[in-house]
Amino acid sequence: MTQRDLHEAGHPATPPPRLRDLARHNSAEVRARVAGNVSTPAETLVELARDVDRMVRVMVAGNPQTPEYILASLAADTDRAVREMVGDNRNSSMEVLTRLGRDKNTQVSRQALINVHMPAAELATYAQANHWQVRYHVALNPNMPSEVLLLLAQDRDARVRSAVAQNTRATEDILRSLFRDQMAQVRARVAEHPKTPLEVLQMLEQDPEPVVRQATQWVARHLEDDEAVLADHSRFDWELEPRDGWT
Repeated sequence: MTQRDLHEAGHPATPPPRLRDLARHNSAEVRARVAGNVSTPAETLVELARDVDRMVRVMVAGNPQTPEYILASLAADTDRAVREMVGDNRNSSMEVLTRLGRDKNTQVSRQALINVHMPAAELATYAQANHWQVRYHVALNPNMPSEVLLLLAQDRDARVRSAVAQNTRATEDILRSLFRDQMAQVRARVAEHPKTPLEVLQMLEQDPEPVVRQATQWVARHLEDDEAVLADHSRFDWELEPRDGWT
């Protein structure tokens, strides 16, 4: 293995014929880089999806250009990390995501449950699960129907309500129902949401809990100092990542 091999294996400008050659390299590290390369042809990814090295298969599963039919085959992989990456891949079909959402490994099911391509009907079913972690993860999914989110906003577990407060699909009505939540972490997530009305933010600025007041200060730092901009929360940077450490 040479540094040139490694460089070419991972570089998107490397020609497909060269990538096909590198996919048969005796170094698993080189093959893994080819597997993660967005320019690697589908027929080469098919070959790499059967690689004996788990990291090579993981990289194929995580490649945003991996076709749906290859991901479907990897969804049955015996390695947990491979299935987890399939669950995270936006190219995974609804059928694959539905299957992985029921995976016995919670790390695998989590990735499928928060995937935006998980069918809304499946999400609604998972919202009734007994385990709080399942309800928590589907409450984060932006494909969750608003009417189901409204029900989850009344969940008995504060961690689930916190997830609802982070969901980009949460409506103003949902956020208004949560800003007086008994748990400070939930109120803090409401403060950070881009759809939270200005008058609610102003009330949260006076919250007795420091974590909530700090959240409103975090918001203020991300907005310009005029009311027109304060009302336009679409200017927030937004990522679908839990901010409170509940996983």
